[in-house]
Amino acid sequence: MQAVFVITGVCQPGNPLNLDLARFLKSDEHQQILWIDFKDPHDLDAAVAQTDAALPGTRLCAAPNAVWGGASIVSSMLAAVAYCAKNLTDWTNIVFCAMQDVPLVSRTTLLPLLSGIAQAHDYVGSKWNRNASDLVDRLQNPPLNSDFLAERIYERFIIRGDTVIRREVALAEQFPSSSINSLRLCNDLFERYLPAVAENVAHRQLSIHRMTPGRAAERFAFFSRFGLYAGRQWCVLSRRFCELLLSDYVDDIFRDWFSDILIPDECFFQTIASHYTKQDKILSYWKSLYFNDAQNYMIWPTQVLEVAAKRAPHELFARKSAASADFAAIHERT
Repeated sequence: MQAVFVITGVCQPGNPLNLDLARFLKSDEHQQILWIDFKDPHDLDAAVAQTDAALPGTRLCAAPNAVWGGASIVSSMLAAVAYCAKNLTDWTNIVFCAMQDVPLVSRTTLLPLLSGIAQAHDYVGSKWNRNASDLVDRLQNPPLNSDFLAERIYERFIIRGDTVIRREVALAEQFPSSSINSLRLCNDLFERYLPAVAENVAHRQLSIHRMTPGRAAERFAFFSRFGLYAGRQWCVLSRRFCELLLSDYVDDIFRDWFSDILIPDECFFQTIASHYTKQDKILSYWKSLYFNDAQNYMIWPTQVLEVAAKRAPHELFARKSAASADFAAIHERT
């Protein structure tokens, strides 16, 4: 496997890049790209100098600006795939990782394990629902917005440093405030797909609202035919699968059906992979590379060895690091 490791992340204004994972993964055996959403474009020059000094040969790219929870996250990942296809040669797989991922094994253990899995499969990733019906069959009765409602009333708040949330007040009639404020909007996974979203990338703003009856019926009809699967967004893609992702067919599906879904980066790639697997065009391996797959597991550096001891054989990373640490030194001793 000739891999391209695409390490995604966000750089908040004035902050240096966290290069822990990039240092750990750095190897002559693969190429490496830092795909970073700079919230202040003036930080790019300093980040280039920082990366060139610490990691010669690693490419640093300014990713398209995105809003967490919106379709722009998927657009950014697809742009990374297109960048690799256009600018890099001699690669067979893309491995998506997050800047805050924490490796749970040494590099000499991780790379052969990853290579062995990826060589035999076009898509490696997690799938939270075993069958599409687990989600789709429960989407028939979403909280709807009347076609005649002329005005929506929103509450506005900041859920994280780079995202402003506008939440339609009427959603509180269907979902507990604690669920809405966490942006999960669900006790059960299917509830995530009951509202709709709109985003304003320029203002880093995500608006969450009820679907119209027409859109709800269209969404249910499409996913009843196509399928809907959710899972961890970080995955391994073969070059063959990347070519399918960049096709006009997939582009149309993405723009038509995933543009108003909440957190689409945790369902788009899984759904497309499932679709092509059923058509026998690709071979998928449904295993997460991450510890505690369905959770954002916040890990402190002092916990790394403890978590590593609990991991399953295929769990190569944990998410997310709560502080910077020299993970390479830790793991080379394990």
